Amino acid sequence: MASEANDEGTVALMSDYIVQQEKLVWMLSSFLD
Repeated sequence: MASEANDEGTVALMSDYIVQQEKLVWMLSSFLD
């Protein structure tokens, strides 16, 4: 939705948030294996 509204600030924030969450999931998965 933010992309469609040309809201680049929100797109960048969400992109960074998603990257952080994916990294956290990867680290927890590695730890639990």
